[in-house]
Amino acid sequence: MYNCENCGAALRYDISSGLLKCDKCMSLFAPDEYDEKHNKDSMSGAEKNEDYDGVYDTIRYRCPHCGGEIYTEDENTAASFCSYCGASAVMEEEFVGIKRPKYVIPFKIDKDMCKKLYLKQVRSNIFADSKLKKPGHIEKFRGIYIPYWVYSAKHTGIASFGADGKSTRKGDYIYTPKYMVNVDIDDESTGVSYDASASFDDVLSESIAPYDYNGVKKFYPSYLTGFFADTADVDGSVYVDEAGEKFDEITLKRIENEGSLKGLTVENEKAISSFSKIRFMKRADSALYPVWFLTYRNEDRLAYSIINGQTGKAYADVPIDRRKYFLFSFILAIPIFLFLESLITYTPHKVLFCCMIIAAIVAIMCNIELKRLIKRNNHEDDKGYRSKQLEEKKKEFNEMDVIDLTDKIKIPEKDKKSTLATIALICIIASPFLSTLFIYFSQFKLLGLVFGIGVGIGLFFSILDKEKKLDDKKIIKEFIVFEVAIWFSTLVYVIDPVRDFISYGAIILLIIGIIILISGIIRLYNILATKPLPHFNRRGGSQ
Repeated sequence: MYNCENCGAALRYDISSGLLKCDKCMSLFAPDEYDEKHNKDSMSGAEKNEDYDGVYDTIRYRCPHCGGEIYTEDENTAASFCSYCGASAVMEEEFVGIKRPKYVIPFKIDKDMCKKLYLKQVRSNIFADSKLKKPGHIEKFRGIYIPYWVYSAKHTGIASFGADGKSTRKGDYIYTPKYMVNVDIDDESTGVSYDASASFDDVLSESIAPYDYNGVKKFYPSYLTGFFADTADVDGSVYVDEAGEKFDEITLKRIENEGSLKGLTVENEKAISSFSKIRFMKRADSALYPVWFLTYRNEDRLAYSIINGQTGKAYADVPIDRRKYFLFSFILAIPIFLFLESLITYTPHKVLFCCMIIAAIVAIMCNIELKRLIKRNNHEDDKGYRSKQLEEKKKEFNEMDVIDLTDKIKIPEKDKKSTLATIALICIIASPFLSTLFIYFSQFKLLGLVFGIGVGIGLFFSILDKEKKLDDKKIIKEFIVFEVAIWFSTLVYVIDPVRDFISYGAIILLIIGIIILISGIIRLYNILATKPLPHFNRRGGSQ
């Protein structure tokens, strides 16, 4: 615990002053001076070697529901809920020693500013759930230091790449001079960062990047007073390739800005490839970066809202309120309908055809959302999470016998189902119109209907394939209703019955199918805007 030297009260890190502050006597202390004076940085002289991270003592809170862990230096900063799964629970408390990071970027954005930035983000979405704007919910914003790996690189040597000069026209020909550029480079860069926590999704960290590396400071535990911190559980080697590519791009921009390549159009890919051959990556340093974190839990799904604690850049998962969406759509549809009614004379046949076009568009949108949802649920964009999962699987395999290991490993095969599903979906979307045209321009009506029904079956298997990946039974029911509606409408459109009430019945059925599918799209979007409850398997401490 950090106590005031003047009155003995608890100290906390004050964002506005950048110092440790006593709220009782208003005394201020520099974090580095306080830690060194009171020996808070408990490392021996040998341990203070810059290549050794060391260990410092802290309080660990572990969620009994998901296993998520956060740390704090302040005994007065209690954890009454989990930031990762949103559960209100008594957190398991333990004093532990954890690896000491080398750097820290202190908080610059205070909680009041954080709440304003969040409300601005949420209010920009008119369909946002009202619960997201309630003061009680917003008050749950928690300041957390997220671990990052900070990479450095040096380019030394001669890079060769192609470049084009200024084009000139001579008669009917355009001449573009080609050059081979040789650049002697001696450039050093640092500050490219990637999050080192498997519990912090890469999509989230990229959404609030970048941090200003000029604001980095040497780490002292007192910076954590009044806040929480996460620990690194993703190896620093995971993002080396990505960091290296960024350094290559940075070096190219520096050369271009210096004017060395003035008047030339560089072949960027070849230049960057050339830079990679003379690039030397240094050891990644550990750092803690500030993030304001808010969790919204709805049954078994979570929505995260995060604010960059240094720059104020905001990101929020914003689920849509279906009632607001349909009410807004209904109100908007009235003037549009009245305007079109004054310009166009409608017949049931024309209205039915328009509804079929809308239905096809809705089907495409639904398929796009399904693909995005599958990608997100599989953490395809979260390299840190996947590397952690792979590491845990390797540990499990190492504990097995050789025979068991051989039985468990399967060579991944190319997934052909997704390609077939995409083809089937395209066919089904086009089939109502293709079958209609086929029937109108030929006499084989029966064959046209068989074609349409056959492609309809293709849609069913397409959605069934995705349903297995999503484990979502509702999508099958929604598509069955939609499929019945669109094929009945196709049949009515082809027959073009004399009695209008049949056409109107088909229109109503198709509108119901569209509404159900739109409702499904919103539900899928809300799933996409949220994440499943996390389950962590951490060992914690300095282990």
